[in-house]
Amino acid sequence: MELPESPTPEPTSRRRARIDKNKLAGLGVLSAGVFAIAALTFVTTRSSDQAEPETPEQLQFSSSETSIAEAGTLWIDTSNPEAVSGAFLAEFTKDVPAVEWQGDHTSCDGGTSSADLRTSTIARVNYYRAMAGVPAVVTENEEFSEKAHSGAIMMSVEGELTHEPPPSFACYTEVGFEAASNSNLYLGRTGPSAIDGYVEDPGEDNADVGHRNTLLHPPTTEMGVANIESRDGYDEANLVWVFDEQVFDKSTVSREQDGFVAWPPKGFVPQEVVYDRWSFSLPEADFTDATVTVTSNGEAIPLSSITKEGKPGRVPNPIIVWEPVLEDRSERVAYDIEIRNVSLGGQQQDYAYTVTVLEPLLG
Repeated sequence: MELPESPTPEPTSRRRARIDKNKLAGLGVLSAGVFAIAALTFVTTRSSDQAEPETPEQLQFSSSETSIAEAGTLWIDTSNPEAVSGAFLAEFTKDVPAVEWQGDHTSCDGGTSSADLRTSTIARVNYYRAMAGVPAVVTENEEFSEKAHSGAIMMSVEGELTHEPPPSFACYTEVGFEAASNSNLYLGRTGPSAIDGYVEDPGEDNADVGHRNTLLHPPTTEMGVANIESRDGYDEANLVWVFDEQVFDKSTVSREQDGFVAWPPKGFVPQEVVYDRWSFSLPEADFTDATVTVTSNGEAIPLSSITKEGKPGRVPNPIIVWEPVLEDRSERVAYDIEIRNVSLGGQQQDYAYTVTVLEPLLG
């Protein structure tokens, strides 16, 4: 079993990616000098003609013995608490493989890491995608992973994160630069634990949960993974290459009829993966005038902050993020979410759904 450390280390870098390379936010590392995350955000879109997709079946988990990969289905039926519990236990109680990094800091050799750990890392990505109701079909692109190790060794040796590493970096390579420009970056975690940190996305520099948004971007089908061990005083590092050739695909289906992607998602959700920041993303949406209300048993839940990010025509999709002030998560509690005045195609739309947080499943 592996869960995030508590508290989760804060992200420290934000930037717009690829085509918007000139927009680079400030970079910093926490005073502890160990944990840091950097992430990509928005890429200008392109147009293409796409066929109408078919709607797949949902995944019904009845046993903690079944994994998402074994089921081979696109997403979890979050209206079924047994399915939700079974999927969570199957993912979060399995053993995590060792890093087994075959590289060297002093010679700037990014090497490679355990194929089993890379597979386990992608499985954690697919767990979150299946819960969010987007296709949990991401597979490893080995070319992405190979390049990602060149980026990860740069970050580990420098002890800092940036999506535009300068040539002055000790282990700088053009391949590593390419990887840094297309990846979520983490210092201080590897494997599935890094994915948990990306989805939680804490820290003031990640108020728009850019890491989460890229991992849950519906069209994505391939990612790359790199894991670097901590040796000789160098930090462990993780890179997840998040931009594949499908990121502009508009034909992707999702579980929710309205096409939104929320975290925590509509339906039942394990308490262990309900993080402080809640989010709602929607293709082509404009959240400029949008409002969010959260209620439980008819009582309003105060929100400590609301963040809006993105514009129609960019990926990942526009998103609105809020932080509900929740006093008690030890029992099953339902929260009703209403998001109003969302501009979509020139019209104002309202959305409503319920999140039911389950009792802790791991004791």
